[in-house]
Amino acid sequence: MIGIPIKDCRGQSYDYASNKSGKYTGLQAKIKEKCEFATLIPCAGHSLNLEGVHAAEWSARADAVSALHEDHKQIIEALMSIAEDTQQPRESRHEALSLSRKMGNLEFIILTGIWGSILE
Repeated sequence: MIGIPIKDCRGQSYDYASNKSGKYTGLQAKIKEKCEFATLIPCAGHSLNLEGVHAAEWSARADAVSALHEDHKQIIEALMSIAEDTQQPRESRHEALSLSRKMGNLEFIILTGIWGSILE
């Protein structure tokens, strides 16, 4: 420790490693035991880095973005069929519904068109 009393802590910030940010057994939980006001705020630097990594994983190729843009109606239909299939796990159905709603937004359609043009 560096001499700062935990009881005076009003916030804590980590990357998404479970040993640090774990709600029940991570460092976050241990500090929360000592001071209920020590709210976790995810590290902005790590969050931005993760967003960049995830964006690069699916959008680095023009054909992938073009497929999202050009075939968005068919993709939404496929997602809706998963969302409505009671044989699918609840989490999968929820995620499919959420993705279909995001893809149905005009903003998504416009941005994939623009991003596809940029990548080409």
